[in-house]
Amino acid sequence: MVVDATVAEQAIRYPTDISLLNEAREISEQLIDELYSISYLTKKPRTYRQQARKRYLAIAKKRNPGIKLRRKEIREQLQYLRRNFRHIKKLQRRQDALERIPIEGKFGQGKNGYRLNYIRARTLKTSEAWINSIFQVMNLMVLLRFCLALLTGALKKAQQDVFDNLPTKARNPVGE
Repeated sequence: MVVDATVAEQAIRYPTDISLLNEAREISEQLIDELYSISYLTKKPRTYRQQARKRYLAIAKKRNPGIKLRRKEIREQLQYLRRNFRHIKKLQRRQDALERIPIEGKFGQGKNGYRLNYIRARTLKTSEAWINSIFQVMNLMVLLRFCLALLTGALKKAQQDVFDNLPTKARNPVGE
């Protein structure tokens, strides 16, 4: 029987409560940064990252902190983490609402403008067919508005081209 007992030293740190809380706080700050970058907010939420980092390093550098000091620092790191979680929750709610608004608006338009609420079909397939046809009409209306906008723009451009090609006397019918 051959056994390999090779051992390589590795610098593994012991994960204390305070170091785990500090890592969680740093990750939550990165999440806030990412969510803020994709949001439309002008003012970044306050995270107290420098102050929290200083407090963590002050306790981490002590050789043997007392139990009261450790508990106090754990409580403070938890407070920083809770504050960050509130900011993350707020930013996520805002982002979800911004993504949901257009979809909910279309359903509201279908309910109010096209009487989507008042479908009274006897079978499920018939009601689904009605709903599909209503959404198809809504999409056709959007396409119609787009085509009308293109047509209006083309007519205005053609009118401007005709006006630009007229002689100067024909442009000003009032005698000078």
